[in-house]
Amino acid sequence: MHATGDKVFCSTKALHHLQRARKELGCSSAKYLCVNLTGEEVTWTFKTLALNVGVSPDKYATHSVRIGGASALLSGEADSLEINLLGRWMSHSYEDYPVLAPDSARGLSRRMI
Repeated sequence: MHATGDKVFCSTKALHHLQRARKELGCSSAKYLCVNLTGEEVTWTFKTLALNVGVSPDKYATHSVRIGGASALLSGEADSLEINLLGRWMSHSYEDYPVLAPDSARGLSRRMI
């Protein structure tokens, strides 16, 4: 069972894995959830993961996570002030990005034929 209802992406399970990793790394008391990682470290990890799964690393960076988080919050009907504070957005520019909910993409490839 997936807490979000999505069979692939589940933020609840992701949070569980982050908390477990913090404990295993001895970083449970770190101020930030991702244990004070730098943007460069996160970007390097994304690009390495992209290479490992066979996609171009040029399209992945911390911006992918930032806009993805804002999009998820926006589709979850979070307040714009919450989104601005959590993502350190200085404007509402995240609203200009298209939001594709998992359910709306189901069967999309069949409609292209």
